[in-house]
Amino acid sequence: LHEFFPNHSILNRGIGGDSVYGLRHRLEDDVLPYNPTRVFMLIGINGIQEAEERIIAHTLALADIFHQHNIEVGLSSILPLRSPDKWDRFQYQDKIVRINTALQDAAAKTDGCFFLNYHAVVKDETGQLAAECSKEDGTHVTFEAYCRMAEVVRPYLI
Repeated sequence: LHEFFPNHSILNRGIGGDSVYGLRHRLEDDVLPYNPTRVFMLIGINGIQEAEERIIAHTLALADIFHQHNIEVGLSSILPLRSPDKWDRFQYQDKIVRINTALQDAAAKTDGCFFLNYHAVVKDETGQLAAECSKEDGTHVTFEAYCRMAEVVRPYLI
C-alpha cells in the first residue's frame, strides 16, 4: 500500500483467507482502536458459497457498525474469478455480479458510503478475471491488477 500511496497513512488490516464473519469477530481489536476516518472493505470471495442475501446482509451490517463509529465506508466489489480456479468457485461468477450490484446500490443510497468497482477494471471481455491480472489459481491477483485497483481507490484517499 505504501508503494502505491506513499503520501497517505494507510493501515492494512486484511487477513488472507478471512471472511465477513472473521472481520466482524476481530473488528473491536483490529480496526476500531485505530480510529480510522475511512475504511475500504474488500471482502466477500471467502464464503461465496453462502446465500447471496446473507453475504450482502453481513457486509452491510459491518458497514453499519463503521457508520455508528462515524467512519466512512468504501464497499468494494468482489473480484471476478478466472477459470479454472483452484477452489472451484468459478461457478459463482454470476452471483458475484449480483452481489456487486446490490452493494453498489446500497452504497448509492447510504450517506458516508461509496462503492469501489474493482471488478470492472480487472475483468476481461468475457467477464473473467483478465489473464494479466490473474495468478495461476484463478483467484489471487497480480501486480497489474493491484495497479488498476489503486487507480480506482486513489480518488477516495484522504
